[in-house]
Amino acid sequence: MSTSGTGIPAGAYMAGKYRQAEERKDRLLNAINRIAQISYEKGTRKSDEAIRQRVAALTGEVDRQYRMIRMFSAGKGGDTAAFRDILEFFEECYLERFVLRELLDEVRKEIANQDKIDRDYGDNHPDADHARKLNIFRQDLGRELQECEKVLLHQADPLLRAFLTEVNDILLYHLLDERIGRLITSDDVFARSGPVYQEFKKSLAWYAGLYIKLSRLPLTDEEIIETINRTLQQAGFRNPILRSRNINPGIYTEIMMEVIAEGNLRQLVKRYSDTSRSALDAIRSADKKIESVATSKEIMKVLEDLIYLEEIKNPQRPTGAAETSGLAKNESGRYLFHAPGTFDISLKFVSEYMRDSLIFIIDWLGKELQKTPGSVSLLGPVAECIPLIKTFITYYKLALDTAADMSNQAGSGSREKHFISKQVARGLIQSVRDNCNAIRHSLIDASYGIMNSTLDRAEVLKKQIEIIKDSCQASHNKINKGLSEIESV
Repeated sequence: MSTSGTGIPAGAYMAGKYRQAEERKDRLLNAINRIAQISYEKGTRKSDEAIRQRVAALTGEVDRQYRMIRMFSAGKGGDTAAFRDILEFFEECYLERFVLRELLDEVRKEIANQDKIDRDYGDNHPDADHARKLNIFRQDLGRELQECEKVLLHQADPLLRAFLTEVNDILLYHLLDERIGRLITSDDVFARSGPVYQEFKKSLAWYAGLYIKLSRLPLTDEEIIETINRTLQQAGFRNPILRSRNINPGIYTEIMMEVIAEGNLRQLVKRYSDTSRSALDAIRSADKKIESVATSKEIMKVLEDLIYLEEIKNPQRPTGAAETSGLAKNESGRYLFHAPGTFDISLKFVSEYMRDSLIFIIDWLGKELQKTPGSVSLLGPVAECIPLIKTFITYYKLALDTAADMSNQAGSGSREKHFISKQVARGLIQSVRDNCNAIRHSLIDASYGIMNSTLDRAEVLKKQIEIIKDSCQASHNKINKGLSEIESV
């Protein structure tokens, strides 16, 4: 294929896909690697061996998934077998059942089981000379597990979905690119029968099925077709198909309906969608009642922008701020944003801490509002932080784009430095501080509302909000420490 339906060369489309997949892969590997650091080696009791086995099973699975993610390489262009292996692997251990979550639970259950054995021993031997002491190593491991679960659910999970989505797009492109020359004949006739046509439909069904499993959205037939249409258009296949002599919009829709039926896509939607259509309608209704609170759609857009920040096209810029060039030679107007290849604390590191913390919060908020639309009033204070989060996104995106300009970079190798303007640095630092303060106060306000609520899910929300507060406090401590160590503006 020489061009895509959007007028972008197919090579550029695939180059963009590979680049995005590689960037998601790198961030995902970092998150997975944090889970791999968990260990339990200090305990010397017999009961500790059972816990060690559970931890070994967890870290073994982490290593297995880490190696599979690393199999993806932009240098393997067209390696459809490798791409399919990755997707099938994670379909089994992530989409069909969340194996890492299960293994985390197994470790937690084993700790609880050993704690119970110790308590029972004390109850059954009240006169024993030596009471069994509290196992502090288990307590430390329990805290490590909590941190691992936060990383898994609020960093690795959304990053893995994003990575697999890119791999799914890449695989579909290569499968169709292999067949399009046989699917559309030299005299522009689209083959609507035969093995190539059947493989074409199977490829689309596989793609759409995986999209359904990854998105977990309650899609209608029309929305499934629109998803396929959008991908075919971007990849450059839709227009050639529609221009075929024996295809018109009606026949094209018939083909798409065959894909839905033969791929059992409706059944997949019922099985994998997190929320029902009625639940989504309830969310929309709640959104209309509380206009001051961001809508679910807006929350998900903010989450996507945070995760895919580097790829935002035509980004919104902060009022009065714009990209600056020539900072490599403008010492009075520049601010050191990042020094690649070093571990020096920089404004970029601080901003990444802020970004990860916001992804954690917004991912939880979006899922909770989908799961329980009635909680929108309780979580309103958190949702009201959305405008400040958007401001952070605009400043951080502007900083990244400015620093990427070669005229704003000086030195090379370990001495390379990336600069932004002092104006943007001031705005970004202030935005980070504003978000820390707003998030902290919003969580406190939400806690008070939840404590006085009669909502059935209030008790669950109470526990969740405490976990969120602890995580945010830890992140904000890192952020404030980082701000204290970098250059003031």
